Amino acid sequence: MRNYMIYFIIGLTLFIEQGVGLIASADDEQTAVVELISLLSVRYTESFTAELTVKNVENLDTVYAVLTYDAKVLKITPEDVTKGELVPSPAKFLANAEIAGKVRIIIDMSDEDAVSGEGVIARFRFTAIGERGSSMLTLSEVQLGDTTAKGIPVRVEPPFQWR
Repeated sequence: MRNYMIYFIIGLTLFIEQGVGLIASADDEQTAVVELISLLSVRYTESFTAELTVKNVENLDTVYAVLTYDAKVLKITPEDVTKGELVPSPAKFLANAEIAGKVRIIIDMSDEDAVSGEGVIARFRFTAIGERGSSMLTLSEVQLGDTTAKGIPVRVEPPFQWR
């Protein structure tokens, strides 16, 4: 699995840096692709939403991920983290944004509600609180599990798409 970092420069430009991390290999297994999609820049006091998406997944039953950011530049509350359309309504969705600079999400679906395919699994609504500065959004510790309690091989893609 690779970690990627987004630099948000409030009122200026965005830079992307690929971090070094673990690369999941999947001997003849299907590898799920996880991406973090977001706007490229925002102004002071404006909000933006980053979407955590998954592609090429089969029987997805559990998700764990950590998203880190600079708490001097961006702000998020637990209410600002919501589940995406791919996650069925009966699924347990826990977001912990109590520690400034870090958001952890856990999604637990029942075996009957496991999902396949692609879509948004979580949304993170940030507000720019720094008048100037930059913040990396770093997605790490991404773990996906299937209905048999086995890990799903995952590859983390660059965390943005132009919008």
